[in-house]
Amino acid sequence: SLDPRPREEQDNPIPDFEVMARAKICESVLHVTQNNIQFGRLKKNEMRTKSLVIKNEAEVPLLYRIKKSGSVASGCIDIAEGRMGVVRPYGSRAVNFTFRSGMAGAFQEVISVHNVLDPTNFEQITLKAMIRQPQTFEVSPSSMEFGVVETYSIVQQEFELANMSSSPRLYVVALEANSINDFRLQLRLEPVGTACVILTARAKEAIVKY
Repeated sequence: SLDPRPREEQDNPIPDFEVMARAKICESVLHVTQNNIQFGRLKKNEMRTKSLVIKNEAEVPLLYRIKKSGSVASGCIDIAEGRMGVVRPYGSRAVNFTFRSGMAGAFQEVISVHNVLDPTNFEQITLKAMIRQPQTFEVSPSSMEFGVVETYSIVQQEFELANMSSSPRLYVVALEANSINDFRLQLRLEPVGTACVILTARAKEAIVKY
């Protein structure tokens, strides 16, 4: 026999023991305080940081996961830390993310926050921004007043043209077609500060064609 007890004890059956097991079934409840997040108006490649607040409205820890849509626009959103995590019971957690877009125009992206333990519990947040094309040049002043000018007289005025971009650019100054007749415009380019005025053969050809 495989029973290690003595023979006289093998004839007596082992008494049954009852163990009371108790359990409490709880569910974690996810809630996001914002339905929409506005980044406002930004320039191209300008970076802005916002935060998303995730709340746990239950007495058990919340396991969450943040998902992006996977569209082209979702690449403008970067979540460095906190894409997955735990929120203590009846607590909240702020997740920071940055936005930067290299394309001008209206931006809209939808991200979702999921309860890992309850697939039916998730919330979606819409991110919006307006990306504007930065100015490549600036003219100051925007208008000039010559006053009363005698016939065949010469009046000098000056304005400043500033290149606002990081690369060299070709600018053309011309009179509109409906300008005053017999009006001659003569320009003299003078560099300001460290600016340098260089007209290549290709630039001169482009000006002539214009």
